[in-house]
Amino acid sequence: GVLQPVDPRLTGVHVWTLALDRDGRLLVGTRGLGLVILDRDGRLSMVGLAEGLPNSVVRGIAVTDDGLWLATAGGGLARLRGERVEVLDSSRGLSSDTVTGVVADRKGVLWATTAGAGLNRLWPGPLTTFSDARGRRGGFHYALHRDPAGTIWVGSNQGLSRLIGDQLEPVGAPGPGQASTVVSIVDAPGGGLWLGTRVGVYHYRDGAFAVLPDTVDWVQPLLWSTPPDPVHVATGDRLYQLDGTGHAELLTRLPARNPGRDADGANWIGAGIRSSACCSAASAAPGPGAADGWSRWPAARSPASGATASACG
Repeated sequence: GVLQPVDPRLTGVHVWTLALDRDGRLLVGTRGLGLVILDRDGRLSMVGLAEGLPNSVVRGIAVTDDGLWLATAGGGLARLRGERVEVLDSSRGLSSDTVTGVVADRKGVLWATTAGAGLNRLWPGPLTTFSDARGRRGGFHYALHRDPAGTIWVGSNQGLSRLIGDQLEPVGAPGPGQASTVVSIVDAPGGGLWLGTRVGVYHYRDGAFAVLPDTVDWVQPLLWSTPPDPVHVATGDRLYQLDGTGHAELLTRLPARNPGRDADGANWIGAGIRSSACCSAASAAPGPGAADGWSRWPAARSPASGATASACG
């Protein structure tokens, strides 16, 4: 597999997140360039500070009926409707201008996670911020997930929490040390949750955590799925598939973060550890040493369409 640069302007760009809009365009949240948009015909455009974005770091993207919502690291939330950028920040009620993610769940509810300032619900109703029973708003939020029963789960550097009524209830830490930080959440086959931590993937069910044996040395695994397809996991340099029992199959060696599928059925991966380029690939498996950034692999060996990491399911 040979990777080819998409655009020289993207060399050295760190990719935070990928998404697809309803026109099939690839949306890329970056560190430093803001939002990068790649049309189906290969044209590239950017929405950054010059276009009105309040911050050039975009850590999350939500595609909704009323435009794109962008989570920025210091500028609050930005809503992009056509060429118009609107800002929702702490001066308008948001609990923090450092927003770690924004997602629209299957019920149409819009949520925003923050760095130490709690969980925000933006719609429906007035903007609401959730904390625990003692008024604490939790740590740095990395993951947000709605399970099939409708429960909202939050992963942070303080472990796993769930939203009960109007309060965030701490559940606990999956494991010791680095494994106490939850960076991604998906539904587990057979019930419960699979949790990506700083080290290893854990299963949570009925108050108990257990590490998946194949994953004990995985560093910061990022999980995503589109049921009923298998769960996929991206680590720093590898892409895996997990079966229903949690057994891992290596798919390819490739720096991977936040995958998405384009309208042609191919998948794009943005490297999250040390992105140094933006690339596309015509074949499935670039070898070790391939350039970081974006990569593309064909639908024949890819996860299901619409897969999103760490989003409300």
